[in-house]
Amino acid sequence: MKQAISLLLSLILGVGLRTVADVRPAMLEAAEIQLKKEAMTLEEKVGQLFLPRCPGGDDTPALTQRLQPAGYTLYASDFAAKSPDQVRTQLAGYQADAKIPLLLAVDEEGGSVVRVSSNPQLAAAPFDSPQNVYAQGGLGALTQDTQNKCALLLDLGINLNLAPVCDISTNPSDYMYPRTMGLPPEETALAIAETVRTMESQGLSSTLKHFPGYGSNFDTHTGISIDDRPYETLQNQDFKPFQAGIQAGAPSILVSHNIMASIDPQRPASLSPPGAQHPAG
Repeated sequence: MKQAISLLLSLILGVGLRTVADVRPAMLEAAEIQLKKEAMTLEEKVGQLFLPRCPGGDDTPALTQRLQPAGYTLYASDFAAKSPDQVRTQLAGYQADAKIPLLLAVDEEGGSVVRVSSNPQLAAAPFDSPQNVYAQGGLGALTQDTQNKCALLLDLGINLNLAPVCDISTNPSDYMYPRTMGLPPEETALAIAETVRTMESQGLSSTLKHFPGYGSNFDTHTGISIDDRPYETLQNQDFKPFQAGIQAGAPSILVSHNIMASIDPQRPASLSPPGAQHPAG
């Protein structure tokens, strides 16, 4: 257990400090990470395992100083009706209150999930879905779109985008379809790898989601979804984009709430040790 926590802290500390672009341009050396961990209190180590929703109120500075979380996840309401300068000031304030530089994360996928670009003061228009971007211009257009997202988020002080969506769906009736590339596994894998490489080159961290793969499952915000597909199907289809993203340098993975019967029939993947730890292939 101690080894697992130590590994998690190494990943969080390395990513957190690397993605604050004006602090570190590259991954900290292992020895430096170890020194940082050894100087932390137990409470700080526990705090670094969490990326909670940003409270956003007047008590945020006190909470940050007391809990020392790995960072905060921000939603559209955190950006609504704010100018770029207001957002920069707000996020810089969060960083100033933290002993360890924060991961400041958003879901800016494009299409139906646009926490930042939905505010017309921050972007001329919301980002289109990667599926539409790719359909209109292929990998070149996807790369340019990803660069534009990176530029916007980094300029505001955001260092982690909870994207890209790696799920496979070619059926427009699937719940997850509009957020996927709408392509077969191999083509999706190529698109994911290009997206991750572009984000890494720009200094914005990525998150691959929703592992082990959403497939045709329904919305887990509204109920329990059980995926009965055999493990071989996951290997041959769903794992491929995650493998490609990992190889391209993605530092984090977001796990789904689906129950993957072939891996753990009792618990959602997000609450399942086998589901969360299972290798992509």
